[in-house]
Amino acid sequence: MIASRLPSFIAPHLARLAQPFDSDDWLFEPKRDGTRVLAFIDQGSVRLVNRNRVDVTERYPETVEALAKLKPGCIMDGELVVFRNGKPDFERLMARNRTTNPAKAKRAAVATPATLVAFDLLYEHFDAVMGLDLQTRRQKLQKLITRLPENRVAFSDGIIGSGFALFQAACEQEYRPHARQESRLRVAPCCGRARWRVTGLRLRRVRLQSRGASLLERSAAAEEAGGATLRGIVPGVD
Repeated sequence: MIASRLPSFIAPHLARLAQPFDSDDWLFEPKRDGTRVLAFIDQGSVRLVNRNRVDVTERYPETVEALAKLKPGCIMDGELVVFRNGKPDFERLMARNRTTNPAKAKRAAVATPATLVAFDLLYEHFDAVMGLDLQTRRQKLQKLITRLPENRVAFSDGIIGSGFALFQAACEQEYRPHARQESRLRVAPCCGRARWRVTGLRLRRVRLQSRGASLLERSAAAEEAGGATLRGIVPGVD
């Protein structure tokens, strides 16, 4: 019997940090500079909900329009990405994510459109498919996505076994690579450890690049004090 509605939310499967490795038991995928969302294609509606249960549907009308072409009853797991010159642009994505006014969101959808990069299928035909193996779920997902505009919804490619190779390629392309909680691992470039003492906070708008989780600025005064001035912190959006 077909349910009339999909669940209102499913807590997404999160990754834990790990070192790069090779294994034929694992599927490795690049983690782009995107924001995690679940896409609910329900009876007569499409909802986009982030990992914090915030409904971001009205912020991405182009994604909603593309997903509305699917038959109802499925839930996709993925990340919204804004591409520029073929590479993820995190700054523009954050600007999109802050655009909550529907009229402004429509204009932004034309100027800086987002792409849903989907990597898993949780529901199909109103039935949960999470009990199926990953390969089967991804095959079903890929079949669904082929019916949609490629520049609005894309399938996240992955490779089995060669985690080191994908990690290296991702580093060269300025992506932060991730691998698939014991069954899902996140692999990120490591620059070593350092101890910092924050001696002051300056409230100032800065231009953030897509790489790096934090920005620290050394100043002459901070050097003398043996510390650094904190410029800003970019929270993770996995």
